[in-house]
Amino acid sequence: MSMNPNNQFDANPNAPGNSGSYGQAPPKKSKAKFWLLGCGITGLVGILVCCGGSILMTQFGLSVLAGEFQKQLEGNPVIAEHIGDIDSFSMNWSDTIQAAQSADSGAEELAFAISGSKGSGKVMIQQDKSGDGTGMQSAVLVMDDGERYPIELAANPADDLNMDDIFDEGELPVEIQ
Repeated sequence: MSMNPNNQFDANPNAPGNSGSYGQAPPKKSKAKFWLLGCGITGLVGILVCCGGSILMTQFGLSVLAGEFQKQLEGNPVIAEHIGDIDSFSMNWSDTIQAAQSADSGAEELAFAISGSKGSGKVMIQQDKSGDGTGMQSAVLVMDDGERYPIELAANPADDLNMDDIFDEGELPVEIQ
Protein backbone atom coordinates (compact mmCIF):
# COMPACT_ATOMS: atom_id res chain seq x y z
CA MET A 1 0.00 0.00 0.00
CA SER A 2 1.48 3.26 -1.02
CA MET A 3 0.82 6.68 0.34
CA ASN A 4 -1.14 9.06 -1.73
CA PRO A 5 0.73 12.39 -1.79
CA ASN A 6 -2.52 14.28 -2.04
CA ASN A 7 -4.20 12.65 0.97
CA GLN A 8 -4.38 15.31 3.67
CA PHE A 9 -4.91 12.79 6.45
CA ASP A 10 -1.67 10.87 5.88
CA ALA A 11 1.45 11.94 7.78
CA ASN A 12 4.10 13.72 5.77
CA PRO A 13 7.20 11.53 5.92
CA ASN A 14 9.43 14.50 5.05
CA ALA A 15 8.27 16.67 7.96
CA PRO A 16 10.82 17.10 10.81
CA GLY A 17 10.01 15.21 13.97
CA ASN A 18 7.53 12.96 12.22
CA SER A 19 9.22 9.61 12.42
CA GLY A 20 6.26 7.43 13.04
CA SER A 21 2.61 7.12 12.51
CA TYR A 22 -0.09 8.74 14.56
CA GLY A 23 -0.35 7.35 18.11
CA GLN A 24 3.27 6.34 18.32
CA ALA A 25 5.33 7.86 21.18
CA PRO A 26 8.10 10.27 20.19
CA PRO A 27 11.62 8.86 20.45
CA LYS A 28 13.26 9.07 23.91
CA LYS A 29 15.64 11.96 24.43
CA SER A 30 19.24 11.27 25.31
CA LYS A 31 20.07 11.49 29.02
CA ALA A 32 23.80 11.92 28.42
CA LYS A 33 23.65 15.60 29.39
CA PHE A 34 22.16 14.75 32.77
CA TRP A 35 24.74 12.01 33.37
CA LEU A 36 27.61 14.32 32.48
CA LEU A 37 26.20 17.10 34.63
CA GLY A 38 25.64 14.70 37.54
CA CYS A 39 29.15 13.26 37.28
CA GLY A 40 30.64 16.75 37.04
CA ILE A 41 28.79 17.99 40.11
CA THR A 42 29.68 14.83 42.05
CA GLY A 43 33.34 15.24 41.11
CA LEU A 44 33.34 18.89 42.13
CA VAL A 45 31.70 18.11 45.47
CA GLY A 46 34.24 15.30 46.02
CA ILE A 47 37.16 17.63 45.35
CA LEU A 48 35.73 20.27 47.69
CA VAL A 49 35.19 17.70 50.45
CA CYS A 50 38.70 16.27 50.10
CA CYS A 51 40.48 19.62 49.93
CA GLY A 52 38.27 21.22 52.56
CA GLY A 53 38.66 18.21 54.83
CA SER A 54 42.43 18.32 54.46
CA ILE A 55 42.53 22.02 55.26
CA LEU A 56 40.26 21.57 58.28
CA MET A 57 42.32 18.67 59.63
CA THR A 58 45.54 20.65 59.19
CA GLN A 59 43.97 23.65 60.90
CA PHE A 60 42.75 21.44 63.77
CA GLY A 61 46.17 19.82 64.20
CA LEU A 62 47.95 23.17 64.24
CA SER A 63 45.51 24.59 66.78
CA VAL A 64 46.23 21.61 69.05
CA LEU A 65 49.96 22.19 68.55
CA ALA A 66 49.53 25.90 69.32
CA GLY A 67 47.66 24.98 72.50
CA GLU A 68 50.52 22.73 73.61
CA PHE A 69 53.12 25.41 72.90
CA GLN A 70 51.00 28.01 74.72
CA LYS A 71 50.89 25.78 77.82
CA GLN A 72 54.68 25.49 77.72
CA LEU A 73 55.16 29.26 77.35
CA GLU A 74 52.70 30.37 80.04
CA GLY A 75 54.58 31.61 83.07
CA ASN A 76 57.86 31.95 81.17
CA PRO A 77 59.72 35.03 82.51
CA VAL A 78 60.41 36.48 79.02
CA ILE A 79 56.77 36.09 77.99
CA ALA A 80 55.52 37.46 81.32
CA GLU A 81 57.79 40.52 81.04
CA HIS A 82 57.01 41.51 77.44
CA ILE A 83 53.60 39.95 76.68
CA GLY A 84 51.97 39.51 80.09
CA ASP A 85 49.07 37.10 80.34
CA ILE A 86 48.58 35.37 76.99
CA ASP A 87 45.27 36.36 75.39
CA SER A 88 45.75 34.69 72.01
CA PHE A 89 48.29 32.33 70.50
CA SER A 90 47.82 31.10 66.93
CA MET A 91 49.78 29.91 63.91
CA ASN A 92 51.06 32.68 61.63
CA TRP A 93 51.25 31.17 58.14
CA SER A 94 52.89 34.09 56.34
CA ASP A 95 55.75 34.43 58.83
CA THR A 96 56.25 30.65 58.89
CA ILE A 97 56.55 30.56 55.09
CA GLN A 98 58.85 33.60 55.11
CA ALA A 99 61.08 31.97 57.75
CA ALA A 100 61.24 28.75 55.73
CA GLN A 101 62.26 30.62 52.58
CA SER A 102 64.96 32.66 54.30
CA ALA A 103 66.39 29.87 56.48
CA ASP A 104 70.13 29.65 55.89
CA SER A 105 70.89 26.77 58.22
CA GLY A 106 67.94 24.66 57.14
CA ALA A 107 66.27 25.10 60.51
CA GLU A 108 62.52 24.77 60.38
CA GLU A 109 60.83 27.46 62.42
CA LEU A 110 57.13 27.81 63.09
CA ALA A 111 55.81 31.32 63.68
CA PHE A 112 53.00 31.91 66.14
CA ALA A 113 51.25 35.23 66.67
CA ILE A 114 51.02 36.04 70.36
CA SER A 115 49.22 38.84 72.15
CA GLY A 116 48.71 39.56 75.78
CA SER A 117 47.97 42.19 78.37
CA LYS A 118 51.32 44.00 77.92
CA GLY A 119 52.01 43.65 74.20
CA SER A 120 52.03 41.51 71.11
CA GLY A 121 54.50 39.94 68.73
CA LYS A 122 55.39 36.55 67.38
CA VAL A 123 57.16 33.52 68.75
CA MET A 124 59.52 31.67 66.42
CA ILE A 125 59.71 28.04 67.55
CA GLN A 126 61.95 25.20 66.44
CA GLN A 127 60.26 21.91 67.23
CA ASP A 128 61.99 19.13 69.10
CA LYS A 129 61.88 16.30 66.55
CA SER A 130 62.95 13.61 69.01
CA GLY A 131 59.57 13.22 70.70
CA ASP A 132 56.01 13.59 69.54
CA GLY A 133 56.62 17.02 68.00
CA THR A 134 54.95 19.01 70.75
CA GLY A 135 58.21 19.93 72.45
CA MET A 136 60.29 23.00 71.70
CA GLN A 137 63.98 22.84 70.88
CA SER A 138 64.35 26.63 70.91
CA ALA A 139 62.12 29.68 70.85
CA VAL A 140 62.56 33.41 70.27
CA LEU A 141 60.06 36.16 71.04
CA VAL A 142 60.02 38.81 68.31
CA MET A 143 58.14 41.94 69.35
CA ASP A 144 56.22 44.11 66.88
CA ASP A 145 59.05 46.70 66.96
CA GLY A 146 61.59 44.03 65.88
CA GLU A 147 63.25 43.40 69.26
CA ARG A 148 64.23 39.75 69.69
CA TYR A 149 64.32 37.98 73.05
CA PRO A 150 65.51 34.37 73.37
CA ILE A 151 63.18 32.27 75.49
CA GLU A 152 64.79 29.99 78.05
CA LEU A 153 62.92 26.70 77.94
CA ALA A 154 62.35 24.46 80.92
CA ALA A 155 63.89 21.02 80.69
CA ASN A 156 61.54 18.41 79.34
CA PRO A 157 60.84 15.89 82.14
CA ALA A 158 60.67 13.09 79.57
CA ASP A 159 64.35 13.67 78.76
CA ASP A 160 65.37 12.74 82.30
CA LEU A 161 63.26 9.58 82.35
CA ASN A 162 65.42 6.48 82.41
CA MET A 163 63.48 3.33 81.59
CA ASP A 164 66.17 1.13 83.18
CA ASP A 165 65.29 2.60 86.57
CA ILE A 166 61.63 1.73 86.12
CA PHE A 167 61.91 -1.86 84.91
CA ASP A 168 64.23 -4.60 86.05
CA GLU A 169 65.51 -6.98 83.41
CA GLY A 170 63.32 -9.81 84.74
CA GLU A 171 60.12 -7.72 84.56
CA LEU A 172 60.27 -6.99 80.85
CA PRO A 173 57.69 -8.95 78.84
CA VAL A 174 60.09 -9.36 75.90
CA GLU A 175 63.39 -11.12 75.73
CA ILE A 176 66.43 -8.86 75.35
CA GLN A 177 69.20 -10.24 73.18
